[in-house]
Amino acid sequence: MQALEFTKALREIVSELKVREILAILDPWLKPGNVAIPEPQKEQLTSVLFDANAGFRQLMTQPSTRSVIESLNVRDFLEPSRLTTIVQSLQGISQSTQINGNVPIFKNFFTFAELLRWLLKMQATSELLLEKQKIGELAPTEGIVELELIEYADEVGVSSTRVEIFVSSLIELHTVVALTYDLKQDQLTFRYFDSGSGLLVGATCAKQIAGTMNNLLSLWDKIRFWKHDAFERNVVSATKALEFAEKVHQQVANKVISEEDGENFKARAFEQVERLTGIGATVPLRGHVTVDQRQLLTEMRNTKLLIGTTEVKEKPGTNGTFT
Repeated sequence: MQALEFTKALREIVSELKVREILAILDPWLKPGNVAIPEPQKEQLTSVLFDANAGFRQLMTQPSTRSVIESLNVRDFLEPSRLTTIVQSLQGISQSTQINGNVPIFKNFFTFAELLRWLLKMQATSELLLEKQKIGELAPTEGIVELELIEYADEVGVSSTRVEIFVSSLIELHTVVALTYDLKQDQLTFRYFDSGSGLLVGATCAKQIAGTMNNLLSLWDKIRFWKHDAFERNVVSATKALEFAEKVHQQVANKVISEEDGENFKARAFEQVERLTGIGATVPLRGHVTVDQRQLLTEMRNTKLLIGTTEVKEKPGTNGTFT
């Protein structure tokens, strides 16, 4: 698993397990002094614990979060006996001193809270060391384009040919979208290359351009798995492509670009997205996977493209940089 994927998985785990919500309720009860514990607050904790348990079951269906949960033994945090004991212990308790003054009850509550605090610290450390220091801070006008170049099922690693096509196609796609928006001076900057079971790549550019590129790349990802996705998701994906086509139409109508350029830009944009598909580039394969997407991408690879020339031809407006 890539470092950034690990961080994203931890963030989702903390969110779905309601870690902050649970600690917000428990912390005042475990501090020195005496605070009231009214019935509505007990009911709130019980409800949040049920939600956390449901979130845990959902997280276990997703490969990325399941692997982190299992490696960190997060399953132990929400074991049924622990939750049952906590809920039952609240019966008849109306003041926090009744928790702090009872060693077995206090130990159970305190241990549970400490496990949650540890998970929260783990997430914060991961974000700082593996994400913020790798990506850096984005300016308000910047957006990020993120793609995964998968490791084919019958290969080890990612070939230099695929990396070369990947970089040149992404630069060309950025160029076309930048010309469409009349943002010729915009730069595409590669901010990180994160290795793991594939290569996770992040590049920044103007937020408007990044949004359009992500939409186009997401569209192609959905087309590849058209038969496996819900109808509603396919409609949303198609709409994203229409948004780009509509933008081109608007720019032609506003005389920002010529009609000939508009048709050329659309053709070039979809050509590059198709090239990226052909070399196993995809939006990051996160969340619940209903089909073996990596296997499908392997079967759909563009062999002709991969054994052909990868010469990069300079296009007007191309402006890609590495950091």
